[in-house]
Amino acid sequence: MLIAQISETGIVVNYYKELFPNTSFSSNGPDADWFVENNCKKVNLFKPHDRATQKLVSCEPYEEGDWVYTVQVQDLSEEELAALNPPVSETV
Repeated sequence: MLIAQISETGIVVNYYKELFPNTSFSSNGPDADWFVENNCKKVNLFKPHDRATQKLVSCEPYEEGDWVYTVQVQDLSEEELAALNPPVSETV
């Protein structure tokens, strides 16, 4: 499980066993109390978006609500839209 450790100097994203190698976790991983006590949040690599007109782009980690995200939603460019929806040619 990827987690984010949040500090005054920034956000570090890594697997929880890598960030806390000397901590013993249950088979389910860190619990909600542990996240709060260690100033950590779960990481989400997805955001809802309209795949017909938008895409996900990797970015620096940022906090939003109870999660840290590593992607942002961007509108597709005209070129990307055209590639997804090529013009229909009429054959006679």
